[in-house]
Amino acid sequence: MEPSAKSDFPRNAWYAAAWDREITGRLFPRVIANHPIVMYRKRNGECVALADACWHRLLPLSQGRLVDDEVVCGYHGLRYDASGRCVHMPSQETLNPSACVRSYPAVERHRLVWIWLGDPARADPARIPDLHWNADPAWASDGGLIHVRCNYKLVLDNLLSDTRRDPLAIRFYPTRSVSGIQGCTVVGFHLTNVASDPYVRFFRYWFNTDGSMSPSTITFISHEWLHWAQDQFSPGITARLPWWLVEGWPDYVGQSRSEGTLKFVLCQTATPTLKQLEDGADPNGPPELSPQYYAFANSMVEYLYATYGGKDAYRKLALAFKEDAVPANVFPKVLNVTAAKFYDDWKIAAKKKYC
Repeated sequence: MEPSAKSDFPRNAWYAAAWDREITGRLFPRVIANHPIVMYRKRNGECVALADACWHRLLPLSQGRLVDDEVVCGYHGLRYDASGRCVHMPSQETLNPSACVRSYPAVERHRLVWIWLGDPARADPARIPDLHWNADPAWASDGGLIHVRCNYKLVLDNLLSDTRRDPLAIRFYPTRSVSGIQGCTVVGFHLTNVASDPYVRFFRYWFNTDGSMSPSTITFISHEWLHWAQDQFSPGITARLPWWLVEGWPDYVGQSRSEGTLKFVLCQTATPTLKQLEDGADPNGPPELSPQYYAFANSMVEYLYATYGGKDAYRKLALAFKEDAVPANVFPKVLNVTAAKFYDDWKIAAKKKYC
């Protein structure tokens, strides 16, 4: 079975069809560029890739079984060898010479199984992309698959373009067991002060094993993308802003805190000093302190938006902090109020709204 003639996928190209660990002594189906393919590993370790449709009635061969390195169709029992040639037809001594399915060139390299979909004579393994770090012991990764509901061209455009600025790409970093202290305390990050970098990066253990995401993970992604936007607006600005302006903005704009959470924190917990909110929570403090600080920062940005002109006020502050990193100098210049007066007025407004 061949894909539709309208398919716009390149044919004469290598496709990463599977991780090497996925291909075992069992039939493994996957659709690659609209080509239904069944893969398996022979007893000698060699990978085989065949069209996943029986020559007779087009039943997927992956619904059959593997016997002595040959695929047996689950419908009438036709048996195919690794080249795709039918080698057995039940109740027939003479085999139809046209009884065969397509065999795809398959090469294992850098922990991936690569499939060539076009003319087999042009399948040059030298054209396989160099991804040697996949097999480098210094890089710890268990591999995975995430389905993206968009045209593949959008993914390629994002990965290859040197001008695209949309943070559409996610790069995954090792699992908890090998990511060290940072990986256990940080959800994700981007490269600060690198305006041309289009990626946000996340540690894989924040995702479910099937690639799906919990609501909290979606919130984390939104938060980190907004940090990326901060740095795109003014590279390195997050190193100059007070902590509550750095973290409060993506937390507020991304709607990371529920009203109930804000109400509890603002009304039932001790309010940090202005200096504490400028510096951020003590990383060695109680674990509940950090989310409380985020709630306070969220509320401060909410107050900034409501009282001083919305996003334009934040933009002006960000520009001013690019020139001067001292809050005592910036706030009177931009908002015509001292940082201490802003803090005191915010506390009054927040208590009035939530308590």
